[in-house]
Amino acid sequence: MKKHDADVIVVGGGLGGLTLTALLAAAGVTTICLDREAPPATLSAAFDGRTTAISYGSRQVLERAGIWDALAPVSCAIETIQISDGDSPVLLEFASREAGGKTFGWIAENLALRRALYDRVAALPAARHIAPATVAGFAVDDTGARALLA
Repeated sequence: MKKHDADVIVVGGGLGGLTLTALLAAAGVTTICLDREAPPATLSAAFDGRTTAISYGSRQVLERAGIWDALAPVSCAIETIQISDGDSPVLLEFASREAGGKTFGWIAENLALRRALYDRVAALPAARHIAPATVAGFAVDDTGARALLA
């Protein structure tokens, strides 16, 4: 049985788990991300055709994790937001030009976000991404915690 030591184990290699792994590792915290999906499968266009809206605050998190520079060129700024309420003929519109030209957020393909996260985690000496890996259980004692893999 192979043993890996780390300060933190993140179970789940989705967008949130990989972002947390990058944040912690960028801060020098040794972190292992356990992911049930192998990266080649998740980098397939057929895996996930969705997009993610990234708010200004989320952009700051991605900057701190060292991901934003790779994501910015393939993201689309949100400059107009339109809100409707059911069948009401009233449409509420927010335009960035009316808010001092500030961007409301960005839209990025999940594929691009995942690729940037994989690249960043691979480049961080304090991070390790283990995939595919399935957690079969946990053990906790006075010396720490262990994730037992299937």
